[in-house]
Amino acid sequence: LAELKLDMAGGSGGRVRLGYLPLEEAQALRASLLAMAAGLDHRTPEAPQQALVHCSGGAIVGSALLSTQAIIGFIWVVGFLTGAVTSDQPGVFVGALPGVVSAFNTVWQTIQQHFGFTVADSPDGLRLRHGLFETRAQTVPPGRVQAVRIVQPLLWRMFGWVRVDANIAGYAGVRAEEGRQHNSVLLPVGSRAQALLIIGRVLPGVDIDAIPMTRVPSRAKWRSPLLWWTYSAGADEAIVGVRSGLLTKVQAVMRHEKIQSVRLSAGLWQRTLRLATVHVDSTKGPVHVVLRHRDLVEGRRIVDSEVVRAERGRALRLPDRWMTTDSGTAAGR
Repeated sequence: LAELKLDMAGGSGGRVRLGYLPLEEAQALRASLLAMAAGLDHRTPEAPQQALVHCSGGAIVGSALLSTQAIIGFIWVVGFLTGAVTSDQPGVFVGALPGVVSAFNTVWQTIQQHFGFTVADSPDGLRLRHGLFETRAQTVPPGRVQAVRIVQPLLWRMFGWVRVDANIAGYAGVRAEEGRQHNSVLLPVGSRAQALLIIGRVLPGVDIDAIPMTRVPSRAKWRSPLLWWTYSAGADEAIVGVRSGLLTKVQAVMRHEKIQSVRLSAGLWQRTLRLATVHVDSTKGPVHVVLRHRDLVEGRRIVDSEVVRAERGRALRLPDRWMTTDSGTAAGR
């Protein structure tokens, strides 16, 4: 048996769930719905796919054990064990159990959710398949990805690992009815080359490394003394992007036509330093494109230019149809 879930642009409130379907029937219905959403006949068979990336079990387990949650849990255990030994009171360690269980439960959930993660490309979108005890097959149609980011925690750098997250229209970020994070991960762990390959599928024709980036003014060190030198941002005719992070490096980008709103904020200390932060808002999700601590005049100029670029991008944007040519006939079949 299987359950078929349909996510709409309304997020967690716009979801249809069809449970207790025979697996073959669920797969056939899923293919039929994808075909009709693409403007094709409902009897059109499922589109072929081309494998892009497969995450090995060792990489999934290793990345989870080197995550921030795992490190915090390890430090928590060592700290309480040291306290129990030095004080000669083993009961002290009992106080660490809730924190240990919470930290390593998060690690276990990551492993079982992402185990066997595979990414494939098809005419109906990016296909993700993963799960240890609960197998999930997810299709991300073209045009639904609003923003993406590449994340690289400190301990992952020795292996060259990164993670790719995305804001996907219809995924509200947290499913209240299930009480856990919605899957907005396009690649849980992989090389940067694999990350760029996947981003190239969801943001076709875009080179995120070609964006001309500029750093913040040196006076920003009085506002953010530890991180100011890691902040950089830039834009070209297709996307706007930011880089930041000391222990965990983050690179986030968004297409101009996907921008929901642009706003400028400046706190009291920022205004004193003639600085401002530009927020380029997307749909809900883990990715936030925030241009921190820019020069105040530059920040206002960025807001004006992003409004113009977003309007121009939406005017030139093609409809979010896939598996069809301009004449409406099936393509890639």
